Amino acid sequence: MQIPTTENTQKPNLLIVDDNPANLRLLVSLLADSGYKVRPVPSGALALSAAQLLPPDLILLDINMPDMNGYEVCQHLKAEEATKHIPVLFISALDDAMDKVHAFRVGGVDYITKPFQPEEVLARIQTHLHISLLQKQLQLAKTEAENAKESAETANRAKSRFLANMSHELRTPLNGILGYAQILRHDSNLTPQQQEGINIIQRSGEYLLTLINDILDLSKIEADRMELYQSDFSLEQFLNNVVDLFRMRAEQKDIRFIYDSPFVRKEKNALPTAIRGDEKRLRQILINLLGNAIKFTEKGQVIFRVEKEHDKICFSVEDTGIGIPSNKLEEVFLPFQQIGSHNQQMEGTGLGLSISNRLVNMMGGKLQITSQLGQGSRFWFTIHLPEAKGFSDNQPSILPKITGYEGQQRKVLIVDDQKFNQLVCKHLLQPLGFEISHAYTGQEAIEKTQELKPDVILMDLVMPEMDGFTTTERIRKLPIASDITIIAASASAFSQDQQRSLASGCDDFIAKPIKADELLKKLKHYLSLTWTYEKPEMTLPIETTFTAPNSEQLKTLLDLTIRGDIEGILEYITILENDNKALQAFTYRVRQMAKNFQLKHIRELVKSLSS
Repeated sequence: MQIPTTENTQKPNLLIVDDNPANLRLLVSLLADSGYKVRPVPSGALALSAAQLLPPDLILLDINMPDMNGYEVCQHLKAEEATKHIPVLFISALDDAMDKVHAFRVGGVDYITKPFQPEEVLARIQTHLHISLLQKQLQLAKTEAENAKESAETANRAKSRFLANMSHELRTPLNGILGYAQILRHDSNLTPQQQEGINIIQRSGEYLLTLINDILDLSKIEADRMELYQSDFSLEQFLNNVVDLFRMRAEQKDIRFIYDSPFVRKEKNALPTAIRGDEKRLRQILINLLGNAIKFTEKGQVIFRVEKEHDKICFSVEDTGIGIPSNKLEEVFLPFQQIGSHNQQMEGTGLGLSISNRLVNMMGGKLQITSQLGQGSRFWFTIHLPEAKGFSDNQPSILPKITGYEGQQRKVLIVDDQKFNQLVCKHLLQPLGFEISHAYTGQEAIEKTQELKPDVILMDLVMPEMDGFTTTERIRKLPIASDITIIAASASAFSQDQQRSLASGCDDFIAKPIKADELLKKLKHYLSLTWTYEKPEMTLPIETTFTAPNSEQLKTLLDLTIRGDIEGILEYITILENDNKALQAFTYRVRQMAKNFQLKHIRELVKSLSS
């Protein structure tokens, strides 16, 4: 008979408790001959001491003993942490059913009646040792799993803290970069070349912000902290905005961009005019899919289709790009996986498809793919987006420049420990007529609030000594604070910070880098402002006949359009108009087309003039 070994591979250690010396000798002889380590004790008190000193793997326990019977011994064993898991086999001459029931009630695992058969004793001991070993292994596995879970949760908490800190550290300088880019874009004294340079700075900053958001979004999804925010929006306008963004990119690469939808085909009742869903996340998915399609397509076309399928809407992106090998199709949805050439892999984080796949799943759909190497790929998903009945969008597509507001001057207190963050808000709001004050610390903010009684406080959340949450709570306790609007302005991208800011007394939240349009929209809402706007300037009329550059200059310009070098085109036409004022009508026309990325139109114009 094989003896179960304990976790340290030693022979099982058995404790035998019986006040009858003959019974002890018999059991010791039987079990020792079978390879067990045996310790005999003649009383219950000695049994408890022996079990505490060196816990055995199993106890054979007699019931009828003087001073302390077997039931009492078992109860004491089960009450102690060190001995409660030891299996106890009662071995007794008592054969009454109630004796057996009582033995199991006090914690015994089995009951052997004397006189016993040696084979039966050995079989039952072996069985319970095996069960005990399995229980120990199970408990060990459970403990290891709990430790692993705790380690993973600790690592996730550390990762969340790291991402929160990195988000703040990266978004803080981006607030300065994008903030001043927005301010400088409205400077009418800049030359066209300088304006284009500012546009490049803003586009580059926004792209960097997109990369940061990708990493944060993946972290939120992995931690099950990503949420969808439903709102009503115009589906037709939403799709047109997405299409406009990528039509220009496709034209720059000289590939066709085809937008196929019932709205374009003028079909009635094929798609709802307005829908309810998460507009931001749907846009994020489509931007990832369309961006990849154009990125990996060097010739041919990209087709974007939107169709109604029963009560759902199907979005499809098809390209004639490099395609994906069949053995890599599943990998494209994994984080940080990238395909294509080395130059193509250098673009982006490799997170777009992974995030899009998870977002589609959250929306109740499935992101699917078919692809053929060297011929192209198709990504599509179908989701339920209910119609938003009664929706109306009265916002004009293009708003003129805001120059100020009507009524009395409003006071804004900017609370931020970073001076350049304060300057961004100051240079954005002061030209519109706001009275601007600053505070670098929470305590200074409280004092300035009491002194100035501002209409609005822009409150940074991360500051030394006293953070924005505590500062807001203390300001709200001031008698004058009931009429003050407090807007939290934070570089943190985590929803718990937004929720905590509202709980501490803020009226609203705006994320850094601060978007000028978003900030002005909040100020208009909370202060009931009526904006004043700049009167539109008369634009230079486009002449049907104008002085054209010479053939050599046209050839240089054509080369720049073929390369898709927008910056180079703008630089070159600036040189041309500086050298020859007669070319201003021509350069004005080319500049307008370049700013709208209409490279094809520029090529056609240059070719017509060359011929």
